[in-house]
Amino acid sequence: MTQSDHFRNMVDRTVNFVNDSFLFSTTMLEFADKILTAYDPDYKSFGVEHVTTCGRHLYYLNQGDTYAYTVLKESGCKLTAGSWGDWVEQVELEYALEHNEIRCGNCGEWTPNDQDDWHDVVCISCHRNVDGS
Repeated sequence: MTQSDHFRNMVDRTVNFVNDSFLFSTTMLEFADKILTAYDPDYKSFGVEHVTTCGRHLYYLNQGDTYAYTVLKESGCKLTAGSWGDWVEQVELEYALEHNEIRCGNCGEWTPNDQDDWHDVVCISCHRNVDGS
């Protein structure tokens, strides 16, 4: 088992254990952080962080990298394991498909995707093409 597989296994087991412990959201993450610290002396986190996009909220153990495998807690859900960067991408993709909107590459606002080619979409907020041209 490689170190990466070992770490993923450790995170997955911690998620399952803490989900069964009936703690509050941030307390669950703090508890998971303590378990991982005790289990692996090389483990290092920067504490509990929070990200919001498309009206959804995620708490996670900050590993110092957007795509690092870590413990996640979305509001109203159990703990899961993954990266917060992948979570943001998935949530924004779901939002874009559900609302037929696209995020502007210039200002970051959502705008209707009303063209056949997304490169031709003009942002309703900044009035520039969403592709940055």
